[in-house]
Amino acid sequence: MQIEREQAGEDVLLKVAGRLDTPNAKP
Repeated sequence: MQIEREQAGEDVLLKVAGRLDTPNAKP
């Protein structure tokens, strides 16, 4: 459970960072 949460958190951070870097890009 903890590992999954950590991976999900990192994925979210990467998505947020990607959005900030490319605001025009959409998931």
